[in-house]
Amino acid sequence: MGGDNSPDATLNGAYLASKELGKDETIVLVGDEKLAKSWFKSMI
Repeated sequence: MGGDNSPDATLNGAYLASKELGKDETIVLVGDEKLAKSWFKSMI
């Protein structure tokens, strides 16, 4: 989960994409799992 404005930009993109993808499609993130889970919990 690197790059400009990371990890927020990457996680936000994954979150937005998850709203558009079908149930049979999967998003795979590589990086700090604890950080990602914390970020996604804050979105709920």
